[in-house]
Amino acid sequence: MRESSPAMSEGDPGDLDRSRPAVGPAETGLIPEPRPGLLGLWDRAVGPGASAAENIGTIALAFVGAIGAGSWAYVEGATTLQATLAAVLAFDVVAGVWANATAASRRWWHRAGTGLRTHLAFVVPHVHPFLVAWLFEGASWVWAAVLHGSIVLAVVFVARMPRPLQTPTSLVLCVPIVAAAHALAPGVLPWLAPALALKLVAGHVPADVPGGTQSGS
Repeated sequence: MRESSPAMSEGDPGDLDRSRPAVGPAETGLIPEPRPGLLGLWDRAVGPGASAAENIGTIALAFVGAIGAGSWAYVEGATTLQATLAAVLAFDVVAGVWANATAASRRWWHRAGTGLRTHLAFVVPHVHPFLVAWLFEGASWVWAAVLHGSIVLAVVFVARMPRPLQTPTSLVLCVPIVAAAHALAPGVLPWLAPALALKLVAGHVPADVPGGTQSGS
């Protein structure tokens, strides 16, 4: 009697729906540990185990953002101090738009044991709007409070949504955040509000991991 092939036997993994996403590191608990020393600080910021492409993108965009924002501010008549602040903020925020949306970052910031408090501990210290209000005319403290506060509220709202709805919700919420910031301070570092919203709301909070997996938080 001819035996059936193992590949065709009942219950074989090959019979599973191949449209289902593959299990990722977050589901298996195989998220790499941060490296020791200075490299560990980098790992804790962008996620341990980041690929070369992910790291290159983060570093390249940091410098592109800094040079572009600083030069733009200076050409628009900003003082050296103002242009320097614009460059420093863009170094962080523009790179963060990329870094926070990578698989390595999503796995790390949504690993087991993390939650809303973890996200708020990351988001709330981003006081960039208040630094701008301190140095730039036209950027009021009200503008800074509205931009910072609306981002924090959006983070809380997105974190409470079911995972499949977190990414679309976060992207939709970026629209009123940017609109309110522009209405209150048109022309003041116009890239800051969209970049900050994309980094913190759309990039940092959603738990889905690029590549078809979801985080294990």
